[in-house]
Amino acid sequence: MSFNYDKCAVVAFRTLHYNDYEYGNCINECNCGFHWKLGEQLIREVSSYKYLGIELDRSLSFQEFKKRIKEKARKNVSRVWYMGMYDGCLSVKASINLYQALVRSVLEYGCEIWGDEVWEEGERVQREMGRRILRCNGKTTNEALLGELGWWTLRARRDFCKLKYWIKILLMDENRLVRRIYKGSKHKYMSEGTNNWCKTVHSLAYKYNLLDLWTDEALVHQPQGNSRDKWTNLIYQKIHAIEQERWLRRMNKKSKLRTYQTFKSKLELEPYLLSDTQKTARYLLTRIRTGTNKLRIETGRWKRPQEALEERVCRVCMSGAVEDEKHFILDCNAYTNLRNEMLDRIRSKTHNRYNLHLEGADRRWIILMNPKDKKAEINEALKEYLKTAWKKRTLLL
Repeated sequence: MSFNYDKCAVVAFRTLHYNDYEYGNCINECNCGFHWKLGEQLIREVSSYKYLGIELDRSLSFQEFKKRIKEKARKNVSRVWYMGMYDGCLSVKASINLYQALVRSVLEYGCEIWGDEVWEEGERVQREMGRRILRCNGKTTNEALLGELGWWTLRARRDFCKLKYWIKILLMDENRLVRRIYKGSKHKYMSEGTNNWCKTVHSLAYKYNLLDLWTDEALVHQPQGNSRDKWTNLIYQKIHAIEQERWLRRMNKKSKLRTYQTFKSKLELEPYLLSDTQKTARYLLTRIRTGTNKLRIETGRWKRPQEALEERVCRVCMSGAVEDEKHFILDCNAYTNLRNEMLDRIRSKTHNRYNLHLEGADRRWIILMNPKDKKAEINEALKEYLKTAWKKRTLLL
């Protein structure tokens, strides 16, 4: 066997750090303390080495690796943008597929072994892509952004990948090398408290209520569970439930989302985003839903000093009512005819299933913003109303 010394280096995983490696003119024996000997030749010790696409540093912080993949992902965001997103040629579904293939896959590379902590820089890249897909501005809250697209945080995604890989290991034959290494690592963690990958898996098993499987690994081979797909689905459901609960808690703390909370309670992709008709109206609907529009309820925030809530009245109908999203869609007298046309269109398209003329304001609002069925018909009628009403508002102001 021949050994290529030029392509090899040594990383010593230890807490002792050096600001710089000062290599001596060492040939057969090391005099500087920064060489390792293999056979008759010396190999340099380095602070970081790229192996299988991941930079491994002395303390396994993965800082250099995360910086590199973040920059690569940001470049890919721009590439996807110029593949047809910027001029509206790409559908939301195609944009999401490209994001998953070219951006998220980069941010998640090898995440089965890294990323136990919150990585805010990576989260910002995901949110930037989400804003481009939705065509909303930077003032859109993170919770509304994730809610409309039904996205988890990247940390939850990394947890999912780690647990999937754990199931894969448990389903391996006992003689497989990876399986044997896992058993040895688990024993060292349980008996000596070693900080290794098994410690991370144990914490995730506790976090997502999978401790039974951690304690009794034979459960993975039971007839009803001896399938990778079944375990993957179970893990997905558990992570989604916790991620949705945390998303709801964060959303409830945002006063700006008080209207959004009235109709949005599930972390899932909104169906109206999948329609390719009336794209400009779709962008407007997103801004109305997420509270980042140019109604007085929002523009009053921008003034300095900030206007009080009761001062942000509608300047179109001059009724003295606050111009918020509900007022614009349900109440403003300036759009009565357009609103009645929308309600008539919904009744006709749904074959009288939804006669919103007979519904109260709260029920009408919920049906318009979050229809349970006949989504396409209701969404298209609402978008048509928004397009014409907003044009009229612009002319009147």
